[in-house]
Amino acid sequence: EGVEQFWKDVCALPQADTQMPDRRRFILLLSGLSSYRKVPGIEEHQGFDSLYHCKGRIAANQTKEYLEKVMGVTDKESLYQVANNFYHSGDEYDQFMSFWERRPVFNEKDLTAEGRGAFQKCKGFAELFRDLVENRGFFAWDCNERICLYRAACACGLISDAEFWNLCEPLARNATQLYRSWKEYALSAFCGAIYFAYCQYGCQEGEELKQFYAINNMLLHKLFLGEGHWTRWDWYEFPVKQWAIPGPQIK
Repeated sequence: EGVEQFWKDVCALPQADTQMPDRRRFILLLSGLSSYRKVPGIEEHQGFDSLYHCKGRIAANQTKEYLEKVMGVTDKESLYQVANNFYHSGDEYDQFMSFWERRPVFNEKDLTAEGRGAFQKCKGFAELFRDLVENRGFFAWDCNERICLYRAACACGLISDAEFWNLCEPLARNATQLYRSWKEYALSAFCGAIYFAYCQYGCQEGEELKQFYAINNMLLHKLFLGEGHWTRWDWYEFPVKQWAIPGPQIK
């Protein structure tokens, strides 16, 4: 009910004067929800104007230590693996869709009894959001979190600025193919956040899940109604590639 009310609140917002962000600002804005999370060595909001870099070696080492101890990230390779292996709620939703549409990508009988029970719980919980996100799923949450993780790695020098943009551009392109506005992106991120927390907390709808919901609800309202980072900018569209030979003539 809370997510549905959020969606109604966002849809009821009056049309604001907006401007088109450039590609890099758009990528940074995609991490808006998780950008408010504090990270050791990054004691202030990183902003969306440019990439943030830790202020000094001590701060950079604090961020590197955090990434290693909490996330298991020690280099560029482990960074990419953690980002994809930890934030994959969108992929799970796509699997659930295959079952809902009677075209399952695997046979549940191939799972262990424990695995089958967990899968069915997660699928049942995800279905609560199906009417809201439809086939857009939970990718926005993964996108938001991965970019935030990459920003922290870039801030402490674990990856270069160029490597950051190379890692994030495919995420941004995927987002523009799935969503048509910041409102749709926000709804997907919100539903994905709640689903992610549900799985992380042992498929239990307890107090921890309620707190996680409340935090993300507050941050999303801040992005739209407070500081308004997602209301002052248009949703970005990647330029369509112009071919030297018209498409129908290409053989």
